[in-house]
Amino acid sequence: MAELSLPVGSDAFTNDDAIPSVGLLADHSLNETWGISSNLGYSFESGNNLDSWLFTLTPGFSFPNSENLGGYFGYAGMYYGSGFNEHWIEGGLAYNLDSGAQLDFNLGYDTEGEVFFIGAGFAKGF
Repeated sequence: MAELSLPVGSDAFTNDDAIPSVGLLADHSLNETWGISSNLGYSFESGNNLDSWLFTLTPGFSFPNSENLGGYFGYAGMYYGSGFNEHWIEGGLAYNLDSGAQLDFNLGYDTEGEVFFIGAGFAKGF
């Protein structure tokens, strides 16, 4: 996967540089209930942003008697060339809508900043 993050939005949530990244994504179904996903990515140095590696490992599961509701938990790490690294542990729920869209809710812990976080998302396939 190739990605280009563009500097748009309010100043509090963006920077002044476009950041190119590449990644390898893998997903494997272990059985009817469990699966595992992993990402390995690299973001190139750009402006004030250091180059970095991203690694995620996320086991996921489906709830019994529900084709649309699943859960996941896992680890994500961002590894910078400067020796400073970031680590997150998170989990969440994903609900697939009949229209091909998905709703997500997650919560987790940032081990470096020692803070908890929550998030929500919406994705639509085309």
